Amino acid sequence: MAGHRARRVVKELADIRSDSLSHITVEPVGDSVSKLVGQFQGPPGTPYEGGTFDVDIQIPNEYPFKPPVMKFITKLWHPNVSSQTGAICLDTLSTGWSPVLTIKSAMISLQSLLSSPEPKDPQDAVVAQQMIKNPKEFEREARRWAVQYAGAPKSSLGEGSGGTSAADIEAEERNIKEREEAASLEAYDGYNKDLIDRFVNMGFDIDRVVEAFNFVGIDRNGGQDYELEEAYMGDITARLLGRALKKALTSVMIEDDAYRLSTQYRLWSFTSSQLTEQRRQTNHLAADKVRAQFRRSRLSHQNTPINKEDVQSETALPFDGRVDLSEIEQAILTPEDEVRLVDWGVRKVQDIAEIIGQAKDREGRVGRFRIRSNVVTTASQLLRRFYLTTSPMTYHPRPLLSTFLLLAAKAEHFYLPVPVITSSLRAELDPSITDESVKAPEFLILQALRFTLDVRHPHRGLPGIVGDMKRLVKEGKIAPAGGEGRVSEVAGKVKQLLVKNVQGTDAYFLYTPSQICLAAWKIADSELFDVYLHVKLAELSASHSAASASTSASDQLHAASSLPAGFADQLRSTIGDCAKLITTTYHDPDDKASRKVLNRINKKLMVCADPDKVDIVAVMRAKKAEKRDGTEKDGDVFGAKLRDVV
Repeated sequence: MAGHRARRVVKELADIRSDSLSHITVEPVGDSVSKLVGQFQGPPGTPYEGGTFDVDIQIPNEYPFKPPVMKFITKLWHPNVSSQTGAICLDTLSTGWSPVLTIKSAMISLQSLLSSPEPKDPQDAVVAQQMIKNPKEFEREARRWAVQYAGAPKSSLGEGSGGTSAADIEAEERNIKEREEAASLEAYDGYNKDLIDRFVNMGFDIDRVVEAFNFVGIDRNGGQDYELEEAYMGDITARLLGRALKKALTSVMIEDDAYRLSTQYRLWSFTSSQLTEQRRQTNHLAADKVRAQFRRSRLSHQNTPINKEDVQSETALPFDGRVDLSEIEQAILTPEDEVRLVDWGVRKVQDIAEIIGQAKDREGRVGRFRIRSNVVTTASQLLRRFYLTTSPMTYHPRPLLSTFLLLAAKAEHFYLPVPVITSSLRAELDPSITDESVKAPEFLILQALRFTLDVRHPHRGLPGIVGDMKRLVKEGKIAPAGGEGRVSEVAGKVKQLLVKNVQGTDAYFLYTPSQICLAAWKIADSELFDVYLHVKLAELSASHSAASASTSASDQLHAASSLPAGFADQLRSTIGDCAKLITTTYHDPDDKASRKVLNRINKKLMVCADPDKVDIVAVMRAKKAEKRDGTEKDGDVFGAKLRDVV
């Protein structure tokens, strides 16, 4: 493991040194590859502009499977960086880390963090409060710190600033520490921060955790940390999830809270801006790598004589020394190009599943391997997740499609032998496919997915909605033309939307499964959807009123928070936005316009694709050989084995 880590770090340091465009430097401290120091310039247009920021980087033994531990050496005033210790609050360095990321990408993320602070997810509560309540004062203070500690020019400092003595700085630091402690004490209501954060890290708000602690009667213990008894842990969890306690609380479990505990919500749910930024960053890193490969290829071929047959050959490598830099720039895919290519991959996964479904078993029967819709949709979402952190310029989707289907079959407990996949596709789609080419990318994909294969699908709740609608029809609460038959007919359309059209959109990243399912109903039959939603909201309001009348005052307050003012309007708006996303962003890859776009993208990809990653089987063989050689070398502490010497 140590040998692999060292080789990886050395390679990344070489890549950083060869890239003069990013203005990022990372150098080892002495001869160690486990302790590094990084440096970058403050981004323009921010209070940190013109400053030089040093970062302490510790490489763990498990790198790249665990993220580097980073903290700022240079003191700075930023809501996501501790003004005292330099500790950083950034998903990329914790739950958002993936083995495909690098030290350079982490440094770029830090630079972006200075441009886009997140005061609602702070590391330093005092700075965050100042940024929210008094942005101008925050900018002045951040600039003052950049001048004082990062060497930023004083000319850009806010008006009215002056010199600052060491005593003033020390006094200010003491005040900051006192304010931090006061803010922490207030937010955690006297409870130990680590004790509360154990539940906060599960996805619950601090205020709600503190309320649960108070309700159960947890001892503050003078703000000291201690191990809670198992019974208390269960009561707190039950309170947070809204389950009935032995103390007579009778509220119903809040399903949203249960969903927030899933990996789909914690790792693969985004706002629209976050999703766009994630794809932009992935595209930016891949484009930088393409340019670097081009420069290396150009140097290695500058003295190589040109063969006319190679020039005319359609199989010439993309970086063969005869491609101009301007062609490379024009060929680099945009984030929008990459999304269209991923959409194409989703459709091809569906096609591959249909081909495999026609395979015959040993007795010659057709249909034994007809793949269920939940397997196909899981494969589609695993593919979309993979390409959030991996660019198609690095790994083209085509050779990975059958592997995504294989992983989805395993995740959904569906028996799908690899020989069935290869024999079916070899006859119908790809004569060159082998068992090894299907299995080779598995670990690569799992790493990028952070080994999370659970996908919460909206169509799994469809039978429940259908049954509920039919119940309401029987009770006369809704009376659609066609009765229960109409409900069944519309349900079929909804199922098709969910297992096909929705898979070609970003709905899973932006909305919850229930919101997506209701949006599909709205698309399929808006009239039936509106009536159903109206009745369900009326039922929910009635049950809420009954629950409030039968509980204590404190529980009424807790229950009232589940139906805030404007809840119905917000719900309709959210479902409407989701329906709009599904109808406007889905592109059928088989129509003429889509084929034209995909042909253009494919031509660009022939130029900018990573030539080192075209043969994935060879790549994985090389990695296994490197790991095996490294393990043997690391274990050879005392030289060759005695039997080899004798």
